[in-house]
Amino acid sequence: MICLNNTNTIKAGASVASVVDYSIHGLVSGAFTVLASGQLSDTDPSVLYTAAENISIVSVTFVNTHSAAVDINFYIDALNAGSPRRLIPKNLTLGVGYSLHFDGQRCSILNRSGALLSTLAAEAIDIIIADAGDIITAVNVEDALQENRAAIDLNTAKDTNVPTALSTGTVGASTYGITSDGGADDVVIAAATNAVSGVATASHISAIEANTSANHTQNTDTNLGAIGTKATPIDADKVIQRDSADSDVIKTSSWTQIKSFLKTYFDTLYNNYVHPNHSGDVTSVADGVQTIADGAVTYAKMQNTTQTDVILGRDTAGSGIIEEISPADIRTMINVEDGSTADQTKGDIDGLGLSHDSLVDVSSDDHHAQTHATTHVTGGADVIANVIAAGNSGLMTGSDKTKLNGIEDSADVTDSTNVGSAGAIMDSDITPTEGLMRKTATGTYTAIKTNLSAAVAPDHNDDTGDGYSVLSPWFDTTHDKAYVCLDATSGAAVWKEITYINNITSKGYSLGGDTGSYTAVIEDLIFADETSQTITATLDTAKRYAVGVNSSIKGYVLGGYTGSYTNVIEDLIFADETSQTITATLDTAKYGAVGVNSSIKGYILGGYTSGGNTAVIEDLIFIDETSQAISATLDAAKRYAVGVNSSGKGYSLGGYTSDENTAVIEDLIFADETSQTITATLDTAKHGAVGVNSSIKGYVLGGNTGSYTNVIEDLIFADETSQAISATLDTAKYLGAGVSSATKGYVMGGGDSGGYTNVIEDLIFNDETSQLITATLDIAKKNGCGVND
Repeated sequence: MICLNNTNTIKAGASVASVVDYSIHGLVSGAFTVLASGQLSDTDPSVLYTAAENISIVSVTFVNTHSAAVDINFYIDALNAGSPRRLIPKNLTLGVGYSLHFDGQRCSILNRSGALLSTLAAEAIDIIIADAGDIITAVNVEDALQENRAAIDLNTAKDTNVPTALSTGTVGASTYGITSDGGADDVVIAAATNAVSGVATASHISAIEANTSANHTQNTDTNLGAIGTKATPIDADKVIQRDSADSDVIKTSSWTQIKSFLKTYFDTLYNNYVHPNHSGDVTSVADGVQTIADGAVTYAKMQNTTQTDVILGRDTAGSGIIEEISPADIRTMINVEDGSTADQTKGDIDGLGLSHDSLVDVSSDDHHAQTHATTHVTGGADVIANVIAAGNSGLMTGSDKTKLNGIEDSADVTDSTNVGSAGAIMDSDITPTEGLMRKTATGTYTAIKTNLSAAVAPDHNDDTGDGYSVLSPWFDTTHDKAYVCLDATSGAAVWKEITYINNITSKGYSLGGDTGSYTAVIEDLIFADETSQTITATLDTAKRYAVGVNSSIKGYVLGGYTGSYTNVIEDLIFADETSQTITATLDTAKYGAVGVNSSIKGYILGGYTSGGNTAVIEDLIFIDETSQAISATLDAAKRYAVGVNSSGKGYSLGGYTSDENTAVIEDLIFADETSQTITATLDTAKHGAVGVNSSIKGYVLGGNTGSYTNVIEDLIFADETSQAISATLDTAKYLGAGVSSATKGYVMGGGDSGGYTNVIEDLIFNDETSQLITATLDIAKKNGCGVND
């Protein structure tokens, strides 16, 4: 048997992918168990099985199902350190239908008939021919091949059915032949006719050419082709006709000739018309314009009026025809009231005895000026009152005059000096790109620049050099997002998205995972009632050790392991819970990476490629779903790490490097995409932990430190320190999936010492306690991936 320690791996590879079946059987806790099965990849080596504890491998079987021989390799990799050692000969060849059985001591090979082969040498394998019963050895086969090869080499003539050199030759008047270099007519082909295909003769070609170039001949009836049309003929155009006086020969006549003929013809049928001149009241000259003589229109010849008491004229505005005007309309036109007279003399008016006080709407203060010559201001009973503000008119007071004397000549209320001395601001103080004013001191203000119609999110280069300052708002109207500036330092501006907080609404999603084999199942965790269900959507590709990040409307699954490493990116649309493979792919295939995100990007930190652990950082841009490797790299290569993030940074906590678990904490600064190892370290080295975060802390839950652990540790974002907190998980976790709501972080599934588990546990942010909640996942998870909307 083969002994494996915890984290040891069994690896293998084949020259052709997916044609060699394998199965691994072992002894786990005293019980014989199928540890792994599948088909070998052509990625050599690939991991077939990783020990989760000290176990014994009883047997390993490989079977070639291909139609041709396949080379295979088989290794053990202690601690999965990337230095596999061979267990069978290098590039061992399995014939068609052959199988290899390995128990750690013996390597047995069976042929397709089930016979055990004691040696792999070709000379020792005998083949029995059933019909004759003779035994033919490899030596016999080689001798026969040598004899045949000599016979083939001696056949230098290489006879062929038809001589290679051919030439043309005439056989008869109606047939043609093809002769060979032997001089005989080997092939005879008849000449073509109208009914039978054959060889085209010179006369055929001449006829074709003659017909192809034929034109119409003058005075003949040769058919014409398609003729175009002309809408408006001119005198020089011609019309085709037959000449009856010349044996109906086709000839042409111009339109000038046709019109002359028609005029002569019609002149014999009709007299020329001469228009007469008019005389009398209406006259005309030479058939010109008719004219009415002056004074020729009498009243009797005019239109009758429609009623009595009308005057002809025009009351409607503007010029126009004559209208009938009524008496009422006339009074309105001359501004005279109905019933008024104009025959009163001065004596008639004086006889009315009208007094001042009897006049309508005339008050006692409206006396004739001559009556009050000197009493207005200084003396009499009718003194004019002083003016009252917002009241009656009157004389200007002395105090009013003093105020007027204090106003400067040509005073202007919009004068900047006057406005400034009054402690006010003017419209010209604010440009159209600004619009918010902040008072900085008494009589001092500063304008805050705004961007109300951006099409992209702001970055660290949108700074004080562009006129922005702290509190500047920025609205991305293309993607419906809002931002506020927290720091406008040149080249290092900090913008905070205020559209939503922590991308959180109502659900967490568990995507993919390993339940004995890879799975593409998507499950949700409803934060309100802490229940879980399998939703309709599934991932396009089954995932293992994938990594999840999310925007406000989507969760993304990046990379994963599906028999080999994959760099496929898939999304989970929160609105309708559907999933699809998107166009973008990661630059590097990922396995056991860690994901964090800012408001506009998701970041993949580290991971495991075919070459080993990697420190590459890649991004996924949410707006256009494209991906690229960025210049920053992690200080230490990561595998099975855990990621959490604050508003300005993503943190990679722990992980597995080339030699052991590590407690190192590294950051990724979102503003400039640089990374560094920070002072804080985790209290316990982590392997396969899960991370969730509140607004001020990131939490590391569980992990593997030689065995599964349920320790909870925090990372305080403000000062980047870490400690083990009193709360612990109810169940030790290994590679679970983490999501968070506004008040809780959830650990979904994971692997414990008993195997995969679908337990859901919570971490309450306000008091840092944890409990097992009622909900469970529909499918037990290991190496799942968590995102949240």
